[in-house]
Amino acid sequence: MSNYFTVLKLLIKNMLLPDKSKEVKRGKRIGVFVLLGVSYLFLAAFLVLVVLLLGSSFLQLGLVNEFITVIWAMASLVVLFFGIVGLLNYLYFSRDTEFFLSLPLKPSTIYLAKFTVVYITELAVAALMLVPALITTGVIINANAFFYIAGLIGMIFAPSLPLMLASVIAVPLMYIVSFFKNKGALSSIVLILLFALFFTAYFLTVSKMNSFIDGSQDPDIIVQNVQKGIRAAARILYPLLALAQLTTLTPVFGLSVGVSALVNSAIFFGSVAALLAVSVLITNFVYKRGAASQMENVKKKSTGKERFVSGSVLKSLVKKEWRELIRTPSFAYQCLSCVVMTPLLVAIFSFGGGIFGGGADADTTTLVAVGPASTAIMWFLSFGFTLMFGVGFNVASSTAITREGQNFYFSKQMPVPYRTQLLAKKIVCMLISVISCAVALIILTIATKDIINLFIGFIFCILYAYGFICFSVFFDLRKPKLDWSVPNEAVKQNFHMMVPYLLNLIVSVIFILAPIITLLFVESYAAALAIIWSVMFAVGIAVAVIFHFVLIKYADKFYDRLSI
Repeated sequence: MSNYFTVLKLLIKNMLLPDKSKEVKRGKRIGVFVLLGVSYLFLAAFLVLVVLLLGSSFLQLGLVNEFITVIWAMASLVVLFFGIVGLLNYLYFSRDTEFFLSLPLKPSTIYLAKFTVVYITELAVAALMLVPALITTGVIINANAFFYIAGLIGMIFAPSLPLMLASVIAVPLMYIVSFFKNKGALSSIVLILLFALFFTAYFLTVSKMNSFIDGSQDPDIIVQNVQKGIRAAARILYPLLALAQLTTLTPVFGLSVGVSALVNSAIFFGSVAALLAVSVLITNFVYKRGAASQMENVKKKSTGKERFVSGSVLKSLVKKEWRELIRTPSFAYQCLSCVVMTPLLVAIFSFGGGIFGGGADADTTTLVAVGPASTAIMWFLSFGFTLMFGVGFNVASSTAITREGQNFYFSKQMPVPYRTQLLAKKIVCMLISVISCAVALIILTIATKDIINLFIGFIFCILYAYGFICFSVFFDLRKPKLDWSVPNEAVKQNFHMMVPYLLNLIVSVIFILAPIITLLFVESYAAALAIIWSVMFAVGIAVAVIFHFVLIKYADKFYDRLSI
C-alpha cells in the first residue's frame, strides 16, 4: 500500500507542476477565472431550474428516490463521457508509462494510482453538477442533515462506478489489442465501441421507462404506467437507487429504518468494492502487457519488391490525415464520437417516447394539433440536435492544425500549397459530419416517414457543415496549440477549440426555435416550410461562401507566421 501512495504522490506532484514555458499575464488569468465563474453560475442556475421543474413532478408521483437516482446517473454519464478517454490515455499513452512499467511494482499498483488521479479530476466535474442539484433536491423534499451528509459521501464514491466499469471492460480489450500490429487504429475502434456500448445502455434504460406506457387515455392508468416505467429504469441502476434510498432513509424489504440504511449502504459500497476488486484482479494479469505494447514500434519488413507509384497529391494528403487521426486513439475518440452519438441521440428522441405520431404524411396541407407533440415541430427539434452534435461535435475541424503538434514543420517544408493541405483536412472533416448527419436523418425519416424534408435537410447539412468547418479550420489556423505533449492536451485541455463549438450551439438553438415559431404562427404547413427552408438555406449558403473565401484569403498569411 505504501507503494501506491508513493506513486500517487508523484503523479499528483507532476500534474500540478507549473508549465514555465507558458507564462500567462495576471490580468488575463483573472479574466479567465471570472469567465469560468460566470459560466458556472449560469450552469448552476440552469441545473437548479431543471431540478425545480422535474423534481416537483417526481415528488407528486411519489418518486423521490428515483429522481435522486436520475441525478446520480446523469453525473455518472458525464464522468463516463469525459473520463473514459482520459483514463485510457493516462493508463496507456502517457509519457510516464514506460518509466513506471520499468519499476519493481505490481501492475495493479500503477493502475490504482493512475486511476485515482483521473478520478480526482473527473470528480471535480461531477461535483459541479451534483452540488447545486442535490442541494436543490434537499430543499424540495425538506431533507434533514443526514441527507446532505450521505449525499456528500455518495458524491465522492458514486462517479467511480462508471469509470471502474469502463476500465473492467477496456483493460482486457486493450490487452487483446496488444497482439495485433495496428494497435493505434484498433485502440481507437475500442474507444468508440465502448462509447457506443455505454450510450446504448443508457438508451435501453430510457426505453425501459416507456415500455410500460400503453397509450391509455385514462389519466390514472397513465400515471401508474409512468411510475412503473421510471421505477423499472431505476432498478437497472440499483446501486445508485440504493444510495438514493440511503440518503432519504427509506425503509426497504420491510425492514426498519436503521437496518434498511445498513442494507442500502452494503449494496452501494459493496458494488463499489466489488468493481474495484475485479478491476485490480484484471490489471494484475493484463495491464502491463497492454501498456507495454503501445510503446512498441512495429516495423514492416522490406522484401525488396515494393513499388512506389505516383498518385494524386490531394488523395495522398487525405490518406495521411485520416491515418494520423484514426491511429491516435484520443483524437479518434474525440473527433469520431459524433458519428456514434448523433444517430443515437436522434434515435432516443425519435423512438424513446413515441413522440412522433403518424409521421409527416398525416397532414400535408395544414399543421394539425400544434403543440409539443406536433410531428413538424419535433422534426425540426431533432434536426437541430443533428446540427448541434453532428456538426458542432466534430472537433476534427477545430483541431485541424493543432493536431499536427511538433510535426507542424513538415507541413511548412512540404512542397505542396497550403491551400491543398487545408483542402485535405476539410475533406476528412466533411466526411465525418456528412456521415453523422446522414445516418441521423435516415433514422429521423424512419420515425416520421418524411422523405421530402430528408433530402432538403441533408443538402442543408452539407452546406452548413462546410461553412462551419471552414470557420473552425480558419479559427484554429489563427492560433493553434502546437506545443502539446500528449493528445489529451491538444483536445480536452484546449479552451481555444471551444469557441466554434459554442457558436454552433447558439446557431443550432436558433435553428430549433425559428422553425418552431414559424410553424406556430403560419397556418399553412407548405407556406411555413417554404419560409423556414428559404431562410435557413440563405444562412447556410452565406456561411459556406463567406468562410470558404476567408480561409483561402488568409491561409498563406497564417501558415507563414506559425512556428513551434
